[in-house]
Amino acid sequence: MQEQIDNINANSKIYNEHINKLTNNNTILEQLKINIINNYYTNTNITETNNTPESILDIIKTLNDYDIEINLDNINITNPEFITKPEFINELVNKIDNTIKNNTARMISITNKSERAQNKNNVQIENIKSNFNNLSRNKVVSFKDSYKIEKQKRTELQSKCDELLNLYNNFTELVIDKINEKYKACIEDLNTHKQYAVERLNIMKTRFNNEFEQNKIILETQINQVQTELTNNNKQFNDLNNQLRDIQNKLANLDKSNIEIHNLDTKINQITTTIDKIKNDIAYIENN
Repeated sequence: MQEQIDNINANSKIYNEHINKLTNNNTILEQLKINIINNYYTNTNITETNNTPESILDIIKTLNDYDIEINLDNINITNPEFITKPEFINELVNKIDNTIKNNTARMISITNKSERAQNKNNVQIENIKSNFNNLSRNKVVSFKDSYKIEKQKRTELQSKCDELLNLYNNFTELVIDKINEKYKACIEDLNTHKQYAVERLNIMKTRFNNEFEQNKIILETQINQVQTELTNNNKQFNDLNNQLRDIQNKLANLDKSNIEIHNLDTKINQITTTIDKIKNDIAYIENN
């Protein structure tokens, strides 16, 4: 019996080993992706990094040490110029990500299979133990003792039946009432929280309304002040315009007076010139 149980457990360990292997592979691939990206961004200048293709290929070759394979189809890893381009890095990282996703999907599938197999193994182990006990009992247990054992089983089953029957007959009290009580307690708790929420909502609404009214009063006051200042400024502007017109009129009158004075000066000069001429004429006549 123990040999059979060991064989069943050995079969179940295969699933765990496979899952552990895929988990380790994903960890290695994640680190590989980090190393590739770090290597590329550390060596971005192609003229100074002639060893960049080799270093990336060396990183890829490390997968052979861990017995990991990734699908590198449609990727030309033999062209050094292409290996240094970001398109190659992006494609390579995508390949690694796809491999990780596939491994994760396989792990989920294996886990599901392992759980089903474990349940089946448990049933098989229980059957083996049950058959072993039956064989052993047939060999060493007397009929009288067997009768007592079966009678004891009958008593236990009868007790279990009475318990289930009591549960069935009092299902409303034992099950439904408890569910109803729990439901009522939940409803009361919900109503209490709802009341608290409504109170908090009302407090928040009151506070917001008060803030709104205060801001409204402040804004109305500011608007009135601005309106008053605007009215005063308009009045001052009109007064300044009136003063400016008066000054312009005065300047115009002053210019007119200056012109008249200039004309008078011109006439005076003309009269003075005429008088001087007459004086000269009179002096000339007197002398002659």
